[in-house]
Amino acid sequence: MVFTGTFQRTLDGKLRVLLPKRMRTELSESPRLFLTPGPDHCLEMHSDVSLNELAVKANKSSSGSRNLRSFSRLFYARAQQCDMDKQGRIRIPSQLAGIADLGKDIVIVGVGFHWEIWDQARWEGYLAQHHQAFDEIAETTFNPPGFSNFEESTEDQRDFADGIIPQRPRQTK
Repeated sequence: MVFTGTFQRTLDGKLRVLLPKRMRTELSESPRLFLTPGPDHCLEMHSDVSLNELAVKANKSSSGSRNLRSFSRLFYARAQQCDMDKQGRIRIPSQLAGIADLGKDIVIVGVGFHWEIWDQARWEGYLAQHHQAFDEIAETTFNPPGFSNFEESTEDQRDFADGIIPQRPRQTK
């Protein structure tokens, strides 16, 4: 399942947020949610399925990597399960709300296989800073240097690229 969309929300005094109906519907198959630190001063919200897929992908990486060890410690040690109440709200733990400097007004953004929770002002600043560069970002993401001819790249290059380029059928010669 791919998560998309942008939803403006308000945190109440107990750091609870009502999840959009569409999100609650999508979560009916996997109702357990995990909040984790995210990049760019946001939080990530994962279903148990997407968090497990991330863990499997990390385990396939070089386990001896200093960066992977540091990431794992910083990411998983601060990850917290959040249960949805009967009204469709989750409570954001104060430690995580502090990591993302969440104010009263927040934005929940679908970013593929997880959601991100941003302070609304920070999200608007991010959009203002990166919107104009969207074409360039898309081009370098889907055609990174060294991968200009994907079909003729080596198997090792294709395996590496599978982690950053969406899957597409490989042509056989």
